[in-house]
Amino acid sequence: MSNPNQPRDYHGRWTENGGGEASHKNVPEPHGEPVKEASPFEKAKAIKERLEKEYATTGAALKKFPRGPTGLTPDAIKASPEWKAARAANDKAFSQLRSFNAKFFKAFPRGKPK
Repeated sequence: MSNPNQPRDYHGRWTENGGGEASHKNVPEPHGEPVKEASPFEKAKAIKERLEKEYATTGAALKKFPRGPTGLTPDAIKASPEWKAARAANDKAFSQLRSFNAKFFKAFPRGKPK
């Protein structure tokens, strides 16, 4: 029947090709459910959420700076390198979100998959 010297894979099954070549019987079986590829809409929505979170975070950091009685940031604060860095990060995050939104809503009108 079977040759006892015939190689086996690590599951204990006999290999048909002698074990020297890769075959479907040598490939381990996946455990659990197969991984489902995310749709383009789901990927885009995840990017949008990440960019919105980044913009909210940089905005919150900018709001931590003191404001004057009229609600405006004093010039002395605006001259500090910390405020300038926070403002630049907020402007960059807003620019990235605005650019992404323009592409997102052209690809997915009304924010829904086609």
